Amino acid sequence: MKKEALIIKIPPEIYQKLNISESDRLVMEVKDQGITIIKKKQDENQVITLRWFLLPSLLISLGFFLITLYENISQVPLTGTLSIASMVITLGVFSGICVFSFFFVKGKRQSSNHPTQNIYWRNFPTILLSFAIILAFVLSGFFWLVGILFKDASFDVLTATFIFFLFTSVINYFMIYFATSISSTMIITLLVSVILGGLLFSMLTNADYLWWQHNFSFLGTQKSCE
Repeated sequence: MKKEALIIKIPPEIYQKLNISESDRLVMEVKDQGITIIKKKQDENQVITLRWFLLPSLLISLGFFLITLYENISQVPLTGTLSIASMVITLGVFSGICVFSFFFVKGKRQSSNHPTQNIYWRNFPTILLSFAIILAFVLSGFFWLVGILFKDASFDVLTATFIFFLFTSVINYFMIYFATSISSTMIITLLVSVILGGLLFSMLTNADYLWWQHNFSFLGTQKSCE
């Protein structure tokens, strides 16, 4: 059965506001029970994304390298007080929050059809704090598991710096992605994911294997860690 083509008429004022030409290719997306029409500039966006998530990663990795030299560390542990894990959780989260803030504000000010236009400025501090907590929580849980699997692992300074660079690059990439595609649906999904993830993490880190004989409120208490 042949599908019929649908024609959507765009008002002249929107056509001029988007600065659309005949050679431009439009993309239609369905988000939050609405239709969004944007110009497709995949190559340009890809270059900007690569530039903006690699540059902060290089700068923050340079800071990591200088810290190891200042502390005169020849072998950097994977986990611990002054380790790859602690540096990723602190410097990586800081870098991720910076790029998230930059792209959120940039999209809010420059693009009329950016997803952030549906989010009020007064909600920005709460969203920023939420993403910082979520990121720190995910990294803490990840490195807790890595510390168990690779106990007492350590690396030389150059290798540790490269590993740190990889982690911060991934963090910055996803934070840019979230900042450029954030929506109410994404926020709700993250909320549910954090609740379920926190519950699962509490189960895994519980010292009492019979915690289920109490109740879910027993998870995360001081008695469950003893």
